[in-house]
Amino acid sequence: MVSGEKNKGYSFYKASSISNKLKDVDFIDHLPDGLQKYDESKARYGSPSYSVVIKNDAYHFYRLSCELDVLVTKSNKSDESQIKEYARINKNNYKKLASSTYYTDYDQLDYWN
Repeated sequence: MVSGEKNKGYSFYKASSISNKLKDVDFIDHLPDGLQKYDESKARYGSPSYSVVIKNDAYHFYRLSCELDVLVTKSNKSDESQIKEYARINKNNYKKLASSTYYTDYDQLDYWN
């Protein structure tokens, strides 16, 4: 087996693993209660948000500055500025989900607001 095939298989495994975990996340078509409208021009600090692309969807994870929760946005990978759906998950669920791929620690996530 050449190394490219090995990497491809491993990437597929990671994508299916996180894809299965994302099925358990309840997405809605509007920002969850208590969150402000996301302003693309507002400067955020910290490392870039954690992002995962699966098939045609791009998922971005943002730490909520006022809570221990994480905001997940889902958009079409061809136009990530048009967010289709949102979800709010707690810190522990984020850690379980993120550990399926390249792990980004909760404390390193960008703030949403």
